[in-house]
Amino acid sequence: MRYLTRRIASATVRYAAGVPTGTRPESGPTKGGGTVIDSDTGWYFVPASLKAVVLRGDEVMLCLNPRDEWELPGGWPDRGDRDAAATLVREVHEESGLSVTPGPVVYADILRVGPEGQVVVVMYRAECDASAEPTPGDEHRVVKFFPVDDLPEPLPELYRRGIAAARRG
Repeated sequence: MRYLTRRIASATVRYAAGVPTGTRPESGPTKGGGTVIDSDTGWYFVPASLKAVVLRGDEVMLCLNPRDEWELPGGWPDRGDRDAAATLVREVHEESGLSVTPGPVVYADILRVGPEGQVVVVMYRAECDASAEPTPGDEHRVVKFFPVDDLPEPLPELYRRGIAAARRG
């Protein structure tokens, strides 16, 4: 399982980095029609987005994206990220100016993007300083904390499930 997880993560990072299409898995996956296919195994790979459920007491941090949807902070791994925790720390800081301490995975699911696309969304519980106030980065118009029992709309159900899972511990 660990091998498969590393292989999927490796293919996802190569895809996100724009590795040329039609290459062997050692140098990148084949890309076409919104899918990523490993040219040796024929396995279908789905890009992954790592999200942080940043809790501050009974509040959760959400970001208003350019599509006017609320979402959790996070994103794609960069080449320099040594692990998922580094991706979360970097992404949350870029999007909110806050420093966080990532915790365990609390929820994961596949999010449909457009008519054929998919993204695996992996959500981690994260905590920040109780007095921290976010400042929006370049990707979001608004970043703020909301009471977990009064979440804004529109907020995809996928994120609501991740927030509920993070609260359960």
